[in-house]
Amino acid sequence: MNMPNHRTNPWRLLALGALSVSIASGCKTSPGVKSSIWPTQKVGADAVTSPGVGGTLASTTKAVKGQFSSMGTAVTSAYGKAKTAITAPFSAPTTTEAAAPNSATAPLAKTGSIGPEVYVMTGQLHESKGDYAKALDSYSKALEAEPKNISALLSMARLYDRQNEKDKSISFFNKAIEVAPNNAASYSELGAIYVKSGNLNAAKEQFQKAVNLDPKNANHRSALAGVLLDMGNADGAMAELAQVHQPAMANYQMAYLHFSRKNVPATQQYLGAALQIDPNLKPARDLLASMGGGQSLQNLAQQGNQWMGQAQGVMQQASAISTNVQTLMQTPVGAAAPQAAAGQSTAGLPSAAAAATPSFALPPPPQSAQQPDASMFR
Repeated sequence: MNMPNHRTNPWRLLALGALSVSIASGCKTSPGVKSSIWPTQKVGADAVTSPGVGGTLASTTKAVKGQFSSMGTAVTSAYGKAKTAITAPFSAPTTTEAAAPNSATAPLAKTGSIGPEVYVMTGQLHESKGDYAKALDSYSKALEAEPKNISALLSMARLYDRQNEKDKSISFFNKAIEVAPNNAASYSELGAIYVKSGNLNAAKEQFQKAVNLDPKNANHRSALAGVLLDMGNADGAMAELAQVHQPAMANYQMAYLHFSRKNVPATQQYLGAALQIDPNLKPARDLLASMGGGQSLQNLAQQGNQWMGQAQGVMQQASAISTNVQTLMQTPVGAAAPQAAAGQSTAGLPSAAAAATPSFALPPPPQSAQQPDASMFR
């Protein structure tokens, strides 16, 4: 059978050790004088009577309780300090703390204040819900807390742009650029505002700055290419796209710029160039399919040209017939045509017989008009 496992209590060992010393000291002294285990206790005739075994145990127990009491106090104090350190940033300062700015709690109270990032996030939440007034208020509070906060400045600029207040938007974009002059995206966004305002020269300048700061950014290059195309510089636009795209993709991007401007012939031209380089370029194939396919558009253009040619031919024939009819009506019966009498050639003009039978279908003349009676000319 297993014996129970008793853990050794260190305080019990201490008490037993003290008891052993006391008993050993008592055996070595005379019955009238007992030796004390306490170093401050006098030994002699006038010495205070040493405590017995019960007193020793009681004193030891009292010391142990004191140790536990001290430990509890220390734990309580540590807990209180930890609680204060955690909750202080979220608590309002007391009257004493407010009167003493150099106190230890002053930095904690300052740390607990709301930063501009919180206001910016709150403003963006309001803006996403369409509550522009509250969004503007939140961004304004962020700038009050930190006037040069780049996120708050850009958020204000975008909000004013969304509300079609271009001048205020441009002003805040410029302030953001002053704070962070190396942020290429700020120049690009400002360029887009100038495009909406119709100021292509200013837009080109801002897009060029963005490209200079971030030459490998395809979005900045495409924006600059679009402005160059609007300014009539298609070659310059293509050169910008070629800096960040392979030839096939550059042609596709150029085609898309033309497509967004509803220039169908130019879109076809650059799509054809892109697919000639890479027949499997999916964006180009998708755009071509959305336009009805290149072959369909080409066939439609050919049909249009054929119809135009036929219409012009009909007009020429109608004009020639009208001229011949007027000539016949002015010429007496039995006389030669003026041109023939004058010895001029009539090879380039249709004859009267040809005029009577034009190349296009006309209703047949009445039967009585086909063979006139000869007696009418006697």
